[in-house]
Amino acid sequence: MAFYWRRSELQSVRPALISADFGLHGYYTTVWKDSRLVLNGTVVRNSDCAGFIWVPKVLFEAAESKEDFDIRENIIHINEYKIVHYSQRFGFRVGCKMFFKDYPFDTQFCEFPMKLLDAVLSNVNLEWYTENGTKFLILADEFKPLQFFLREPTALDNKEGISVRFVFVRQLMGSFINIFVPSTLIVAVSWVSFWIQVEAAPARVSLSVTSLLTLCTQVSEKLYC
Repeated sequence: MAFYWRRSELQSVRPALISADFGLHGYYTTVWKDSRLVLNGTVVRNSDCAGFIWVPKVLFEAAESKEDFDIRENIIHINEYKIVHYSQRFGFRVGCKMFFKDYPFDTQFCEFPMKLLDAVLSNVNLEWYTENGTKFLILADEFKPLQFFLREPTALDNKEGISVRFVFVRQLMGSFINIFVPSTLIVAVSWVSFWIQVEAAPARVSLSVTSLLTLCTQVSEKLYC
C-alpha cells in the first residue's frame, strides 16, 4: 500500500525549553489494490462507499492532538483495475524534542512517524508512493517560521512504517534581536549602580533587583512559553 502527502502546510512553530510543537494541516492519500472488489466495469467516485470496503487506519504516533473533520470531505476513487485512492484531510499538533547544545547555531530534527494500526491483521505494508524514483511529498512553501528556516522535508521508510523528517535551522538574526540585544541592554543598565553613591542603598538595590527580574522574565518568556 502506498502513501503520499499533497498540498500540506506547516503552521505555528512554538519552541520551548526541552520540546516544541508545530501544526500540520493538509491532505494525505493512501493507494492500494483490493482484488476482492466487484465493480462491473464502473469507476467509483463516492466517499460514502468507505463504510462498505476495507480502508486502512493510519496511526500518527507523534501527534499530540488531532483536529477532526467531516468524513464527507474525504474522497475515494476506484478505477477499473480495482486500485483505490483514498484522500483524507488532516490537522495535527506534533511534538518535537529540541537540543540546545549548539544554540544559537543549532539545527533541530523532528521526525513524524506513521504506521498502519491493523498491519498485523491485514498483512499490508505501508510505503511511500513514488513517481520516477521520487517519493511523493508536497509541502506548501507559504509558511516561514520567525525563529527557524525550514529545509525541504525528507520522506523516510522503516520497518514499522514510514515517516517525515523536518529540519529546522535557527535564524541568527531573530535570536540576536529577541534575546541577545535586550539582554545586553539590561546588563548595561545594571552597571549604572556602580556610579550611584554608596550611601544611596535603596536606589542601588532597586536598580539591581529590577534588572534581575527583567532578565528572569525574558528567559521565562523565550524558553518556557
